[in-house]
Amino acid sequence: MSELDQEILFRAWAEARKRLVFIDFDGTLADFNIDPILVTRDSAGRALVSELTQHATVVIVSGRTANFLQKEFKGDQVVLVGEHGGIIRLQESAAWIPLPVVPSVSNAALDEIEQRMRHWNLKLPGSLIERKSLGCAFHIRGVDPSLVEALYPKLNLELMNLCDELKLNLLSGKRVLEVRNYGISKGAFIDWYVETQADRSDEKSSLFAFGDDVTDEDMFKVVNQRGGISVKVGNEASSAIVRFSSRSTFVTGLSKILNTAIAAGKVSPLE
Repeated sequence: MSELDQEILFRAWAEARKRLVFIDFDGTLADFNIDPILVTRDSAGRALVSELTQHATVVIVSGRTANFLQKEFKGDQVVLVGEHGGIIRLQESAAWIPLPVVPSVSNAALDEIEQRMRHWNLKLPGSLIERKSLGCAFHIRGVDPSLVEALYPKLNLELMNLCDELKLNLLSGKRVLEVRNYGISKGAFIDWYVETQADRSDEKSSLFAFGDDVTDEDMFKVVNQRGGISVKVGNEASSAIVRFSSRSTFVTGLSKILNTAIAAGKVSPLE
């Protein structure tokens, strides 16, 4: 992280009267794994969430399923958002709800997508299919890179054409292809949340967004438009205002910024 980026983030955090944090999971709070089910936060990732919740309203915005998120964040005082903004749990005792502004996708359409993915699962040993309530993901992190290079263009084209027929959206992330309904995005969720669920007092919260993947760009765009601070984790091209070069530097660097702001008397715990 450059000194300028560090100064921008520190000042924004320290000068905010109230903070609303949107943060991604995979690649941001936790490292990737060939098997996505095995991914979990290390002690530093868990400590960072605990630190953030003491001084901000924290919203975990992930592509993960409801079951995964509620197990991973059991006991954490956070809002949980899964399937890239499609499903929401506002508090631990609450039921999951779909993003109200987006129509649901039919099981028949997802069945057809999953069937096509199973065809490719046989061609790409090490690939994994993850069925979700509002979509379906095809993970290729465990596939031989030479096979991915040879077959990915055809795989991508087949899924794209099928999604066009079914009026669904195909998103290419880090070693994953994900099918979801049009209108579902992390940015659409943030717009809905800020307008309908965030504190309606006169004192508006300052917005912060942290993420590492292309799925987070929608989140960055909305937060930027609303005058907040977007933070990219990684070196890929991004619309984010500031960046950390890696997940490890993000976790340690953000924790240092939080503690520096507290030591300087700039930040008080949430009431």
